[in-house]
Amino acid sequence: MSIETALRRRLSDDIAVTGLVSTRISPEWRREGTALPAIVYSVDARTPVRTLTGTTSLAEFSVSIDCIATTLSGARSLAAVVSDVLNDNTTYGVVDGTQIRWSGTDGEDVERMDDQEGTDDGPRVVRQTYRIWATGG
Repeated sequence: MSIETALRRRLSDDIAVTGLVSTRISPEWRREGTALPAIVYSVDARTPVRTLTGTTSLAEFSVSIDCIATTLSGARSLAAVVSDVLNDNTTYGVVDGTQIRWSGTDGEDVERMDDQEGTDDGPRVVRQTYRIWATGG
């Protein structure tokens, strides 16, 4: 089991998230032409948590979540829902051996995806970064 699977499950188990994106939650990249809005997530780093007695089963993960929509307001609305889910700070159930213990927003940026036509009407992305602590990931 991986942190990627636990993160995907946490997002796809939330009715508010799936109400906006249905099943359009993907790791690493979004296939061109996929309907919007959509979520793309990636785990950028994993750091084991160490104590004076050695390494624990707890690890810190740096995660990026792209909330993609046709408009900036749509991307911001989706990002707010994702933020509510991931900043809940309650222990999420064990998913195949991995448990998200705590997560918090690290930052947020807004960008426009290039539409390859030279116009300014490409999809908008709100990229959120999180620190997530999990065991077993």
